[in-house]
Amino acid sequence: MCIRDRLYSVLSNTVSMKRSKKISRACSEMDLLNVGCQLARAKKANIRVSYDKVCAYCLKKIGEKAFVVYPNGITIHQHCSISQNFSPFICPITKQNFETTFSN
Repeated sequence: MCIRDRLYSVLSNTVSMKRSKKISRACSEMDLLNVGCQLARAKKANIRVSYDKVCAYCLKKIGEKAFVVYPNGITIHQHCSISQNFSPFICPITKQNFETTFSN
């Protein structure tokens, strides 16, 4: 009887651990899908820049120059971004980190 009880306990723990791993894996996959959806929504956002739009960094008009738009709507000249070595993941004005925002 002692061996049978021990085997039952071991098998029960093994099944429980497998079930927990499956649940954990499913939750991770769901989180990944949610982040993918957030990223897709951010990528498909329409950006309209009028001729009067001003760079949030240098405060000069964007005009017809290349520009960078962060997910929070901040728009800056591309050359301002490059010359100041701004991270593409951190808004230079609000300092919001989009890597952490979209990974949660």
